[in-house]
Amino acid sequence: MQWLVTTTTSRICFGLWTDSNGRSWRQTVANLRHRYCLLFLTSGILRCESLTKADLSDHFSFYLPQRDQDIHPMLLLIMQIAEGKVNNGRTLFGRATRPKLPQFCPVGALAMYLQCRFHVTREFNDFTIEDWCTNSRWFDIKLLVDVDGISDRTASISKRRC
Repeated sequence: MQWLVTTTTSRICFGLWTDSNGRSWRQTVANLRHRYCLLFLTSGILRCESLTKADLSDHFSFYLPQRDQDIHPMLLLIMQIAEGKVNNGRTLFGRATRPKLPQFCPVGALAMYLQCRFHVTREFNDFTIEDWCTNSRWFDIKLLVDVDGISDRTASISKRRC
């Protein structure tokens, strides 16, 4: 059964990756966003609404201490889920690690999506170092935004676009 999920996921990821090359920057950002959603939701076994409501400040990462048999320390990407369908008033956590196969890496997919969002769309060109040091300036910025609606950084993406 595991091979079926991997095969399906790999086909979708390959389609999103190849379709994002050579088109407009909007299509590239959308495909990288969808690829990140697919990989993070399948690795963390999460619901889509957890990502559509997520802010940039809901994510953090850290390295686990390296064990003797490990070649590299393990990087964990954690997302705090404050509200959702099954929370019942408590904070849940989604997690992702770097797998052996790089094409299934949700950490790399997030890095590529944010790189595209920061540099290609130039969404944050007006931000200074002081803005990033002031929590009130960036804590409400959504992780996933509509490509057409980049001017409103605090609006949640619609579920049909995720």
